[in-house]
Amino acid sequence: MPLVSDPEKASTLLVLDMHNFMLRCYFAKGFSANAKNKQGYKTGHVYLALQKLRAALKMCTVEKTNVCLMLSAQENSHVRRKMYKPYKANRTEREYESYEVTDIDGNIVDRVRNPIDDGMEMLMCFPCCNLEIPNADGETDDVLGVVVKKYGKTKQIYIVTEDRDAWALIRKNVVVMSKPEELYGKEQMWGNFGIRRGKLLPLVKALFGDTSDNIENVPGLSADTYAASVVEGKENHYLEISNILNGLEKKSGDKGYAEAFFRECRKSKSKKIQSLLGFEDAVAKRERMIRLRTKIDVKYVNVRGDARRLTKLLAWYDIKKDAPSFVAIATGNVK
Repeated sequence: MPLVSDPEKASTLLVLDMHNFMLRCYFAKGFSANAKNKQGYKTGHVYLALQKLRAALKMCTVEKTNVCLMLSAQENSHVRRKMYKPYKANRTEREYESYEVTDIDGNIVDRVRNPIDDGMEMLMCFPCCNLEIPNADGETDDVLGVVVKKYGKTKQIYIVTEDRDAWALIRKNVVVMSKPEELYGKEQMWGNFGIRRGKLLPLVKALFGDTSDNIENVPGLSADTYAASVVEGKENHYLEISNILNGLEKKSGDKGYAEAFFRECRKSKSKKIQSLLGFEDAVAKRERMIRLRTKIDVKYVNVRGDARRLTKLLAWYDIKKDAPSFVAIATGNVK
């Protein structure tokens, strides 16, 4: 099975959310946590990333299938903060250690141990398509949305991330996975969010909040209680909310699903459902902010791969185990 760099020539796309992917590898406990190269630079996260990449490629590969590896590492929250100031305001900027080391070309350089940069440096040695936002007007999730919008109807897409925001992209041909053996589709979306369609996820978060992104909930609504009520089929206002959500149809002129949701709430005889109407403007605003920006410009940079540079990087990181297998992938040979 050849690994190709041009998504147009592939029948399957394997898309890595590089921020999430590499940070998860970096903070994975118990996996080569103390592994370092000869210069004291930690290496465990890079080796784990290569293992996970190989496993993911094997999982999404069938005979005579061309796979395009796509890398997305964009992270610009300022656009959404203009719409909603608390957005991700609870996150602190990460600080990484700096080292004076000799690089793979023999030059003495100051190198910051940034797992995202380490991952990009390594994975750009493989045939891949690097996804960039020239105008820096979006985030990784937006880039993933652009890819799904462009290719979701014609190609099988696997998105590797543990960020549940990506679940909004789940479709018939689009699967999200945190690990190669953990695939998330409509069944998991129902159990976690009480919805059948990924397009409803921004509205669900606007109603029930999202602590990871510092998004408020409608007072009195609990995400955990909602999910439990829906899964267990309890007859309460949460189940009515679920029935409303899963039956929503937007009308011409609706800017989002919030308008359709509150239109149905007005028809309810439940006082608890009626009480939600007081938060209509706030929910609609949050939904617009959360919704993916799929009309942004995304640059598709085809990278041919460089097995020689990968070999030098593997030696620099002192990665010997499985090294021939990783180099074989860099030549487009995945078995």
